[in-house]
Amino acid sequence: MGAGASIMKKKRRYLKGMYAHEYWEELAWPDNKDTLEVLNLDKEKSRVIFDAFVEVDEDNSGQMSVEEFHDYLGVPQTKFSARIFGVLDTDGSGSLEFSEFVVGVWNYCTYDVRLITKLAFDIFDVDRGGTLEIAECDALLRMVYDVDDIDHIEGPPSGPEILAEIDVNGDGEVTLDEFSDLMESHTYILAPAFDLQRGLRQKILGVKFWEGETRVRQALFSAYDSSKNDSWESIKKILKKSALERKRMAEEEEARKNAALSEEDRKKRDRQDALEGDKAARAKREAEAAAAAVTPEEMAAQEAAEALAAAVTAMDHNSYALDDLWYKQEARRALYEALGRAEELAAEARSARERYLVGLAEHGDAVAATDLFIKTAKGKKKLKYEMQLQFGLDMEREWSASTSSAKQAMAPMFKSLDGKNVNVTTAVAMSAMPAAASRNARNHAYELILDEQRDLLKAKAVRQARKEGRASERAYATTRQDLEGMHFGPYTKWEKLWDPDSGAEYWYDTQAGAQLWERPCVCDKCDELIDAYDLKCFGCMAERSKFNRKFYEGPSALPPLPPEEEEDDEDDEEAGGKGKAARASAGDSGVAEGSEDDEESDSDDEGGYG
Repeated sequence: MGAGASIMKKKRRYLKGMYAHEYWEELAWPDNKDTLEVLNLDKEKSRVIFDAFVEVDEDNSGQMSVEEFHDYLGVPQTKFSARIFGVLDTDGSGSLEFSEFVVGVWNYCTYDVRLITKLAFDIFDVDRGGTLEIAECDALLRMVYDVDDIDHIEGPPSGPEILAEIDVNGDGEVTLDEFSDLMESHTYILAPAFDLQRGLRQKILGVKFWEGETRVRQALFSAYDSSKNDSWESIKKILKKSALERKRMAEEEEARKNAALSEEDRKKRDRQDALEGDKAARAKREAEAAAAAVTPEEMAAQEAAEALAAAVTAMDHNSYALDDLWYKQEARRALYEALGRAEELAAEARSARERYLVGLAEHGDAVAATDLFIKTAKGKKKLKYEMQLQFGLDMEREWSASTSSAKQAMAPMFKSLDGKNVNVTTAVAMSAMPAAASRNARNHAYELILDEQRDLLKAKAVRQARKEGRASERAYATTRQDLEGMHFGPYTKWEKLWDPDSGAEYWYDTQAGAQLWERPCVCDKCDELIDAYDLKCFGCMAERSKFNRKFYEGPSALPPLPPEEEEDDEDDEEAGGKGKAARASAGDSGVAEGSEDDEESDSDDEGGYG
């Protein structure tokens, strides 16, 4: 409990501005609870592993790098230990999230001799044929002992002696069963692998705890740890079985509850389920309508995004050797060509979405909003007010043109003095006349309100489209930044390749023909190497990118990154053609959206227009 206690005592803030214990209680434990319980890790034991993860994650990134992993264990990084880290890194990102770390720790710490033997065997049994040639066994020993030649393995026994012991029958091939049988009595052959497990066990929860969990694994999950499954295939099958078991138990519990319900309770529940079903059906219809409204440009953008995802997968493929360099470079060209195409079509889709939403607002949406608005108390008053103004103008024109001298004399009485206020004569006359007499005024008032609603909805549509558009732009900018961070730029001279002899990846300078066995820090501007102690690239004086900052090892602090652009909810001046003016008019007309106003029923609300 030492790590956890120190973290809680220091009240260290972790991710999302939370203290470590808050993040554990509110996010980490709830998100991983089902998986941890399947692995027989209760909340207390799981917290110990989480505290260890937080202790290592000093930069609060939520990620553990391969260097941090080895520093925490206090062991040097070897090809084999890096490969073990790769086994834990299920998504191949180069770093571990807590969910990967905790499952990986359980997996490796509960291995018995047979499973550790199988793990080492599977690393070189690429085709899953169940046999290794002597040359592959030689490579296995070189990786495990981190030497370039088995003659460098310090004995006794020496490297050649170990290799001779592995080939029990001298036929030049070793099966998994032969290898496992030998390892039961000759564990020193894979001593570094067992030393790594022992170090991890000692650091987290102790050797005694993990020995007990190993016996639990043998009892509960031995059927999954077969020769046909690699280590992570076993974990996936174990978790899948547990999920199915939880589902079965939940269904049985639901059946027991249903049997215990009285007839009245059952009917009440059925009525509630029917209401929920109606809501779900409406939501489904709305979702289907939204899907049907996808523009052709958006469909093209989606296809381009899927093509980009396929290109990313091809680029992430780790089996490119030096002989495959042309194919790797073709994968890079295809990746950035797909990215550019996706960015271009996404921009076209954003414009199309804005045009579609504005068109929708100008037609059916505006009419529906107007019809809804004039049924509210506020809408009725607005409609009545506009009708009275127009009715006064109509009466003034009609009576001024009348042949009756009395009407001509009274015509000015209908005129509004300022064009904004309704005079008493107009109000009384309209309320006294039949609805047919004010039909023209009502149609005119309806069109005015319709125009206002149209402007409001257009402005809202433009705001919505541009807000979604900014999110899309930021998403693609982040995607480009991440791809250039992981794979370098489209025209880089550096390619990550695979060395089949050592079973490890390396980075190849295609111009100089040089090899680097540790991931280089490459400037995303000029493609030159950045020294781990340099604050910036001194080739082009560019600051370190967000991705390259994690490789900095210098004594002074890096300058802070520029703040990300904040979401702007204000209207653009040109939004909807009328923008702020349309929104300002909402104080008079209101947008027919959300809850309706109370239906106040003054005696004269309905007067004059039936």
